[in-house]
Amino acid sequence: MASQPHFSVKETTAPTVEPVSVEYAKLWLRIDDDSMDQQIADLIVAARQLCTEYTGRAFINTGYTMKLDRAPIMPNSQYSPGNPGILTPIIQNTWPLDPSIWAIKMPRAPLVSVSSFTYLQGGSTLTLPSSQYTVDTYTEPGRLAPASGSYWPTPDWMPNSVSIVFTAGYGTTADTVPTKFRLAMVFAVGALFDNPSGGVCALPDATKQILDGDIVGEMWG
Repeated sequence: MASQPHFSVKETTAPTVEPVSVEYAKLWLRIDDDSMDQQIADLIVAARQLCTEYTGRAFINTGYTMKLDRAPIMPNSQYSPGNPGILTPIIQNTWPLDPSIWAIKMPRAPLVSVSSFTYLQGGSTLTLPSSQYTVDTYTEPGRLAPASGSYWPTPDWMPNSVSIVFTAGYGTTADTVPTKFRLAMVFAVGALFDNPSGGVCALPDATKQILDGDIVGEMWG
């Protein structure tokens, strides 16, 4: 397995709808009037965010930006003599290589698409052509790997030198989200509604019992 870089991820494009509507949540809460619609809407957002953090899953299609300090390094790589800033594969231009060796695992699932891969080199921002990497949307978490005959570029050695913009989620409407996840969110909304003074630091056991079987594996496992 390649040496994996530090990474971070931030939501950059929010979902256009929530997996659970206010009307649906009100049925579970047994609320008939509209006086608390805004509060319930806020609780739905909080429940969705908590469930995403707990599972590593995006439910409605959401845009993210992942930052890495560098691309993964192969175990059989070395730095060029006299130039410690350039990493040179020992096995150059020898394919096939196992793509999982250099795979970058995406921190939100299910992966839908990758919009761009940019990196800093010589103080400039460069874009890696999509023809030079492959996108695996079947595996969870989804992966990026160099295309056959390609290697990851060598970015400047500094924090957040690589940026990957991607989309994850089950679709753009609530009915594309698996029912069990929508139910888990309803339970979370109910717990937050019934105990507003308890804060939003933890999910209820009923929600966790539904989600525990669908937590995405460690990003660099």
